[in-house]
Amino acid sequence: MSLQLKLNLMITCLLLALLTVSTFFVVKNSREDVRAEISSTSNLVLHLLDDEMLHYLSDSDWMNTRDGASIFRLQSLDNMRHLKIDFYDINGRLRETNRKAKSLVDACAAPAWFVAIMSTAKISTQK
Repeated sequence: MSLQLKLNLMITCLLLALLTVSTFFVVKNSREDVRAEISSTSNLVLHLLDDEMLHYLSDSDWMNTRDGASIFRLQSLDNMRHLKIDFYDINGRLRETNRKAKSLVDACAAPAWFVAIMSTAKISTQK
């Protein structure tokens, strides 16, 4: 092997190693950022829904005037692309959602390879 070929192979191997290490750290930092953003958004939603529940529990007249319409007014949040809220009753029926259409949600879903990279651990949003 010539000296030039050896140097080119060493530099190529070094660059590939650096690329691999930097990719690992970029994915790791992105995963942590996504978790932090999801946690923050989930906490905000929980606080907003708690406030709405307190409002409606303190004022029972809304049941008579709204004809069982939207309890939480989730349709006003349909422009939030990263926030998907489904409210189910005690029987498991969907009562209210901020999603426009099931097909629209599926069209905006992340690619499977991206979900696999980002989802190594589930995020707990319980109080």
